Order: sequence, then C-alpha cells, then structure tokens
Amino acid sequence: AITSVGKKCPYMMSIMEDLGAEDQLSRVMRIAPKTNLNFHSHVKHHKQPEHILTVHIPIVVPPNFEYVVKHPKTKKLYKETYKEGQAYVFNSYHLHNVYNYSEIYRISIMVYMNLKKKKCFDIVKKAMMAYTGPKII
Repeated sequence: AITSVGKKCPYMMSIMEDLGAEDQLSRVMRIAPKTNLNFHSHVKHHKQPEHILTVHIPIVVPPNFEYVVKHPKTKKLYKETYKEGQAYVFNSYHLHNVYNYSEIYRISIMVYMNLKKKKCFDIVKKAMMAYTGPKII
C-alpha cells in the first residue's frame, strides 16, 4: 500500500513502479556540504537482505562528489561519480562511503530492488551486462 508520503510523491512512485520496486522501501537522501558518511555495508551493518540491491538516482550531484567502494580483499578504493537523472544499480553489500567536497547538498533518490522479483532481476542483469567498469566481487 502507498503511504501518505508516497501519495505526495507521484514521480518517485512511478520510478519505483518502472523498476518493479513499488513494494520496497525508497527515500530521498541529502548529503550536506563538506561532509561524508562512514564506511558501511547495508547488509553487514543494517541487516539488509542480500537479495535487495540499492538503486541511486542522483538529482543534484555537486562537483567533486564521490561514491567510494572498498574492495573486500585488497582494500583498494574505487571512486565513481554518477550523472544526474540516471539510475545506477549499486551492490550495497560492499563497504562504501560518499564524500561531498562541495558547498552544496547532494540529493538523490534511493530505491531498493528485490532480486527475487523477475522484473527487478532482469533490470539488474541488463545493467550488469552493459557495465564496463571494474566489477568488485
């Protein structure tokens, strides 16, 4: 069922439906200027089931904003920036962090996808096949 907040966010709800995630959690997240989070894993630290993946849809990405993932074995850091308005499937199992070096807020929509649902699985599979960057396993 759509919550009262969901009823006030028809665009976000339509994105969730397009992703097959209308029955999952979502949120709008801001990262304040000149701040970062701590390295964390949604699975290890927040008890997110392993079959749930995070989709980031950046709305405002300041210059010099970085997403950072730590390789579990080598501890090498992989840094990435995401383009506004595009959806990025993110394996939130690995330790990751974000850094906002700018003077403005980073704002994004975060949607959680259940890989046990065929529509979600097919979207993630297609995204993985199209991805050309490093795959952290």
